[in-house]
Formats: sequence, C-alpha cells, structure tokens
Amino acid sequence: MNKSYEAQLQLTKFFKLFLAIIGLIAAITLVSTTFAIEDDAVVEVVAYGTLGEDGAEWRLYEDGVVIVEAGVSGLILDDTYYSPWYDYADYITEIKFTGDFDAGETTAGMFSNLPYLTAIHGLEYFDTSSVVDMSQTFAGAASLESLDLSYWDVSSIGIDPDNEEYLTSEMFEGTYALQVLTIGPDFRFLNIENIGILGVSEDDTDIDYWQNVGDGTICEPAGIYYFTAEELMNHHNENPPLEPEIWVRILPVAEEAPEEPVNEDLVSGESNDENPVYEETESAEPVTIEPTSTDATVVVTTQAGTLIAGQVGTVTFNVTTTNIANGYHPITVTTIPGVTAPTQIQITDGSGALTLSGSATTVATAATNLALTIDGITSNNFTLTISAPAIPTIAVGTQAGILTAGVIAGPTNIVTFPVTTTNVANGLHPITVINLPTGVTAPAQIQITNGSGTLTLSGSATALAGITNNLTLGLTGTTATSSAFTLTVSATASTISVGSQVGTLRAARSGTVTFPVSTTNIPNGTYAATVANLPTGVSVQGQVTITNGSGTLTLAGNTTTLARVTNNLTLTLANTNVTSSAFTLIVAPTATVSVGRQVGTLTAGRAGTVTFPVTTTNIPNGTFTATVANLPAGVTVSGQVTINNNSGTLTLAGSTATLARVTNNLTLTLDGTTSAAFSLTVGGTGQSQPPQTGDNTPLHFWTGLTVLSGVALVGYVAVAVVKQKKS
Repeated sequence: MNKSYEAQLQLTKFFKLFLAIIGLIAAITLVSTTFAIEDDAVVEVVAYGTLGEDGAEWRLYEDGVVIVEAGVSGLILDDTYYSPWYDYADYITEIKFTGDFDAGETTAGMFSNLPYLTAIHGLEYFDTSSVVDMSQTFAGAASLESLDLSYWDVSSIGIDPDNEEYLTSEMFEGTYALQVLTIGPDFRFLNIENIGILGVSEDDTDIDYWQNVGDGTICEPAGIYYFTAEELMNHHNENPPLEPEIWVRILPVAEEAPEEPVNEDLVSGESNDENPVYEETESAEPVTIEPTSTDATVVVTTQAGTLIAGQVGTVTFNVTTTNIANGYHPITVTTIPGVTAPTQIQITDGSGALTLSGSATTVATAATNLALTIDGITSNNFTLTISAPAIPTIAVGTQAGILTAGVIAGPTNIVTFPVTTTNVANGLHPITVINLPTGVTAPAQIQITNGSGTLTLSGSATALAGITNNLTLGLTGTTATSSAFTLTVSATASTISVGSQVGTLRAARSGTVTFPVSTTNIPNGTYAATVANLPTGVSVQGQVTITNGSGTLTLAGNTTTLARVTNNLTLTLANTNVTSSAFTLIVAPTATVSVGRQVGTLTAGRAGTVTFPVTTTNIPNGTFTATVANLPAGVTVSGQVTINNNSGTLTLAGSTATLARVTNNLTLTLDGTTSAAFSLTVGGTGQSQPPQTGDNTPLHFWTGLTVLSGVALVGYVAVAVVKQKKS
C-alpha cells in the first residue's frame, strides 16, 4: 500500500470520528434541552401545613396531589371524624406518603369525605400498632380505587363505651369505587356490622363480589375464593393469611367513575408532562381556596325534646341544606354556657340533625340568637329553650312487716315501706333517713323506677321496742324530703302456729281442708300465704286473714293428689318474715260407699220409714250428714248416718205427700264420697205389700205374683166344688 493511499485512509477515519463526536454533542445538547424543558414544568404548591401540632409536613399542589413527608401524626384522639384536608376536598385527587409514618393513636376520618381522591400511595409506610380509633378512616372517599393495608395492625383498636363496639365504625362506608384491596396478616375487619360494606354501588342496587388474585394478576385474578364483601371479611378474620393478600372486586356491570374536578385557579394552562416536578419548599403564599358553592343554604328548625337546667340531657334540631355535599362536615354553633355542640354534622341528601347537650351547669333560659355554620354557610337564628327543673317530691307509705326488738338483723328482721316520687329520675339515688331509732339501719341508696321504690329498714340486737313517728326520707342532692312516717319496733318476737286439720282430703279427688292459725304480734290484715313442702296436687287456697291473732288456712287437693301423711309443712305469711313450726297434712286414700236393699215398707200417702244397710271403705268411724240425690217427692233423709267399722244404716222417711213409685237412681254421699245408684219402692194404698225381707225386688214383680196366686186359689175352689157335687 502506497503512502498516499494510507494518508487518505487516515483522513477518512478522522473525518468519521469527527462526525461521530459532532453527533454525540448534538445528542447531548438535545437531551439537555429536553430535560431543561421538563425542568421548567414545575408544579406549584397551593396549600401546605402539618398533620396536627408538630406532625408530618404536607403540601397540596396545583394538580390535586398531596405530598406527605415522613414523620408522625399529630392528630388528636377525639370524636371529630373529618379529614385534615377537608377544606380542599373538591381538589384532591391523590395523596402520597414519602416515608415511614407513625399514625399515633388515631386515623379516624383521615381520608374521609374526599370525593375525588382516587389513590393513596405509601399506606405501606404506616405504623398503626398504637392506633385506638379507625372510625370513618376512608368513609365517603367515593372515587378511591385501591387500598393497600398490607402492614396495618389493628391490635390496639379500642371499644366505644357507649355501644361496646370496636372503634372501626363506617371505616369503609361509601367507598363505592374501590376495586383492589390488599390486606395483611395483622389486619382484621372489626365490628363487621358497622364497618361499612365493600363492593356495593352508590345506590345500593348492585352487590358485587371479590376474588383473590392468587397466581393470577389484578387484571386476570386466578384465586379460588369468590366472596361477597361480608363473606370476604368473615373469611379473612377466620383465616388470616401469612402474607399480604390481594383481592379484586368483580363488577357485575360497568360503573362510571365520578367526574374529575376542574378548577381554573389551580391549573396553569395545559400540560402534557408525564413527570411533574413537585417543589419541596413553599416558595410563595398558598392560593386561597373558596367554598364549593356560594348559593348553599342551611336552615335549622324547631327544637325537639326538653333540656332541663342543672341536668344532663340532649335536644335535637332538624337541619336542612341545599348545595352541601353528603358526608360529615365540621361545624360551629353559637351557644350558651353549660350547653355543648358536636364538632361535625352528617348531611345526607340535604338533611341532618344537630344535637345539643346540657350539663349540671346549664341554667334555665330561652336563647334566641343561636346559629349553625357549615362550610362557611351560616343558618338562620334559632331558639334553644332550657326549662327550669320541676320540684321533686317524695312520700313514704305504711310499714310492711315486723321489726322485733333485740333480734339480730337479717332476712327475718326487716320491714319495708313503699316510696312514691314525682320529678325524680329513674335510677339509684343516695338517701338519708332522719330520726332512725337506735339499732335500726337504712340502706345508702334507693332504686326509683317510674316514680316508685321501696325503703328497707333493718333491726339489730340493739334495737329497742317503741314507735317512732317522725322519721323522714330525703334524696341526697335534691330538695326532696318526705313528710314524717312511722316505724314500729315490737317488743316480742312474732309467732305463727298452725293447728290440726279440719276435714278430710281424699286422694285423686278435688276437695279442701282447713287449719286454724293463731299468731302473736302480727297486725290484723289479710296476708298472702306460702306453705313449704306441700305434696303434689295440694295448694294454698286464697289468703289468710288475721283478726285479733286468729285466722284460717285452707288447702285444696285435686285429681293428682296422692294419699300420704306430710308432717313437715310450714306456713309463712307475706311481709311478716315469720314462719310457723311444722304441721301435718293427711291425705286419705280413696273411699267407697255402697247402699243395700230396702228394709221395710213405705206406703203412698202414709207417714213411715224404711232403712238401707250402708257399707264403706276408708271412711273413719263417726256420724255424718247424709245427702241422697234424686229422692222422690214426699221422701226425706231421716237423721244422720253413723259409721262404725265400715257399716251403718240410712233411714228414709215418707209422708202423706208420698206417691207410689219405684225410684232406681238414688245415690248417697257421705264424707265427700258418693255411692252407686240404689232403688226405693213406695207401695200403693191398700195393696199387698212386698215381703219384708229387705229384698229390693220391683213392685210389679210382687203385683204379678199376687194376681197369679189369686187365680190359682179360685181354680182350686172350683175344682173342689165340682168334686163335691159328683159325690
């Protein structure tokens, strides 16, 4: 190769290298220019602040994105469940947490009522291990599409003392657009009934389902579970995963997402930048954001309920609004000392309720210039009426029971007094009883229910006999004091004794027996009686009336009563706390009575008597009044029936009014026992009477026999006459 060619070749290589360098410089210049252009697309800060006092810093940018720096939450644990960004609710579309975030004791309402919030980035940075209240955390975030609760810990969630439910109520209420949910092993759906339903359309018409992603993707889930929202929550609580698990909402129909907000004040021209640059510091004063609607209205109507001065209570006012969004809104209320208002109100379709609470410091008044302000919109003036308290009264009735001197206090040495009140609230009230005698004590409090209660006084071994007329009962903390009432302490212990049984109670038959009752130191009156150890089928009939120390106890048997002797019965009279010594009840076996054939002749139209033999079983020896059923006219029982060793005689007497007849269905009742039917025959006047054999053969039998005898006799005489003539 000649030198000329080599020189040309070197020149060519140099030229190519030069062109390459030029191209590289041009490319670098172009890239630099592009970056410079993108660097110019800086998104400005329009609002900034901290999450509570000394909490993490946050900035709201003009494109609707909130950036939250790493740090801690300074939000306070109280009942103000609304978002710290609520004033910018119509402009926020995304919230980004940039690093570790200690959520403190509450996330309640943190992201609530942000209707255009579509995404929350960085929830995995949250430390919720100390959070006590998660109520309404995401409530009303109607455009939120996904939630990552992989590392949320609910182990410290508290209990609401008012309803004893976990403090997670309405946590997911109104998250209509939620499509992807990631939940970890330390999260639980507490208080499922009120936590808010996942996967329900805004009008509650479509119930959606959830499927776990499994080995698939969010776009094409391949999990084996397919649950309704409630089934998902129960499944997760019962089978928490070892690792975070992703669930995808399966929509039955296409749903339209809420329209993105457009705010001319926050958008500077058009920008197609895919990677906007967010300033880390505030270079200028933030832009002031005006209320959502300038034609909104708030109207408060008339008070419902009564607030009493000096008493804890609540009243409500109906609130109607126009052009105010559904959800919880912070409010202010001009009020008066002793009356408090909530910090927020829930508006649903233009309606809400304002509740005002009174306390012990509330005074009676009619405040006419109160006003409610919601989102900067102030209502009409409305009136709160606080009534003066009604004057309470208390009255004590008459002593029930007996208090005995020198008897140790206990269930057998107490007395009670009925107490009636007016204008005294239901519940336990501390009391004071004035002028109690030595040895008598009163309880520290009394239960009042619907104006009634009972005062119980107890005696002890030091109680002295006497009558104290000037006792008074007062309710501590009120002006209520009763008029004087009387307590009587008896000198001698009261007693009850029960005498011997009067009458017979038969097994398997209804009946009654009585016992004489004698008492000492028990006032005259009628008492409910309780008898211990009564046998089956026997009960107390009525009450026992004590008059001058005497009364009667009645026991009744029925068809389930069994024959037996019960020796250990005891009688207690109500309100006396006194029990008798043991007494005996005898239930006799079932008795029988049978009546034999008539002995003697009873003739119609003539006075006379007939007798019947009577045999019995299980009827004691004695004389008994006899009752015979179905006696014919003119026939009566004569005297009584004396039973001796199961035998006796029944006597029936006829008179001039007695008619001839045979009565077959007579029955005899002795000592509560009735015989089988027997017959009575009354013969006609002048007729042959049946033989006096005690036979109860019917009259027509004897009449026929007499006729036949007469015919035979006539025939015998005729034959004799014929024989005599022949001879």
